[in-house]
Amino acid sequence: MKRMASSVYSSLDAVKPSKILLSYQSKAGENLGVSKPNYLLYTRCGRVPYLTDDIIEEQLKHISPMRLLCLPTVYNFIDNINKFPGSARKYLNIPEDALVVLYQKDPTEPRLFGADSQSSCCVEVRGGRRMLDVSQYCNVVTTLQPNLSHFMFATPNSSSSQSALKKAAKRTATHHAQCYKSLSTHNDTLTYRNKLQTAQSQPSADTVENSGQLEQGPTTEENGNGEGGMNSEVGAGVCDAQNRKIGTCSKLDNEESYKIGCASNNKAPDVSHKASINHQLVPSSLSKNGHSTQKDSSDCGINSKTGCSYLGKTSPTAMAIHIDCTISLQFSLSQILELDFELVKNCQYAFVLYDADNFTIPHLKTVLDNLSPLCTKFLFGASSLATIVDCVKIGFEYFDGIYPYLLTKKYLALNFDFEHFEKFSSGNENVILDVSHPSFKNNFEPLTKYCECYCCKNYTKAYLNHLFVTKELLGPMLLMIHNLFSFHTFFNVIQSLLAKNENKEIQNEYFESFCCKIKQLHFSV
Repeated sequence: MKRMASSVYSSLDAVKPSKILLSYQSKAGENLGVSKPNYLLYTRCGRVPYLTDDIIEEQLKHISPMRLLCLPTVYNFIDNINKFPGSARKYLNIPEDALVVLYQKDPTEPRLFGADSQSSCCVEVRGGRRMLDVSQYCNVVTTLQPNLSHFMFATPNSSSSQSALKKAAKRTATHHAQCYKSLSTHNDTLTYRNKLQTAQSQPSADTVENSGQLEQGPTTEENGNGEGGMNSEVGAGVCDAQNRKIGTCSKLDNEESYKIGCASNNKAPDVSHKASINHQLVPSSLSKNGHSTQKDSSDCGINSKTGCSYLGKTSPTAMAIHIDCTISLQFSLSQILELDFELVKNCQYAFVLYDADNFTIPHLKTVLDNLSPLCTKFLFGASSLATIVDCVKIGFEYFDGIYPYLLTKKYLALNFDFEHFEKFSSGNENVILDVSHPSFKNNFEPLTKYCECYCCKNYTKAYLNHLFVTKELLGPMLLMIHNLFSFHTFFNVIQSLLAKNENKEIQNEYFESFCCKIKQLHFSV
């Protein structure tokens, strides 16, 4: 067993459960860490499907604080959000202390091929399709103000034509570069606004002297080469060398922390190319309990004491590169080659769209090897628990939370004791139950005997079967509570197994036995 562990578990070196890579501000004002691996709570138009905020607050208090906001589900409300006097979060009723991640596609919907044009991408919304160019996409990002998003990417017009794939890879690289330039102006303005607010709230002698410069916002001047300059003394996030390319990292106060375009005392030659896009994730050194409680919300989004990346409400939207891993390995690698080398090398946010039917885990590992080792990886499209555990082993930290929704949509319920997985016998019962099946009509047992959720403690299989047969709205609501509770328990078990022992070999044995059990059972939707 130990010999097998030494060979099989070598891929687990990428898993570092002791580090909390993202932090969010709680209602009490504390910066709390989000442990990895973890998931993004899937939402439609900012709301968890089938559930209300009251139910989440009462019955699902400890679920992930990160929310996945899919652009197709919210695009029809962009005009109303622009006219709304409050923030986009308030309009969509998203908690202010939640980490919002905006994604261009809806992972639960099938891919569209042949819908994109040369300069725009297709977004399928209710009522038809909408074409977005880079400018419109950036306007949507600035309107919704998510904590984290990605540069716009292109979908191939054909999944089998090599020429179409090459063109799509080039269009994606072009979209990335144009989004970078377009979002620079907004993030620079937001950075200056934060500086001005800080100066006004904490006046000092130096602040009074420089208040006139702060009120004027970004100032440009001609340098020796005749290019536009910028006062980087108050412009956090501006590249510190004139000839530095996009993606070059600079050291912060924490020696282990890196971020593209850190502030310095030098002047950047061009605002549009040397922008303060905060799309870097920083290694963190945290307290023993795994939470950072430093109340630091600097403009750079970095806590200089903990080194933890802070995605606050007033920070510029953090941006990530996007890699499409749904067609072939060659297409995925071509996207990376077309992007700016320094950007790929130093980028520490990467969104990966994955399709298990066309892409294997070894191929996915090859793609990750071409990204920065400091890169925090988000996987979208994982419709199986086996896929999630395999991707955790190769280094993915965060996953979309579409799995509970896909189960509930098909009237399915998870029936597995994740906390005592070694005692579970697959021969006795199914791990996924079809609640609408007639066999549950006279079954008055709890939905699952392993779960402690509100649904399993108060309702029986027969009642749930009745709700789905009669198409009552309460049926999907109760089933979503159960599936989301079980899904959250699944990630809690992974985190505890990875941090169970200081002995790495024993830790790997525990985790690998859990992965083998998950793979043996059929958890795919």
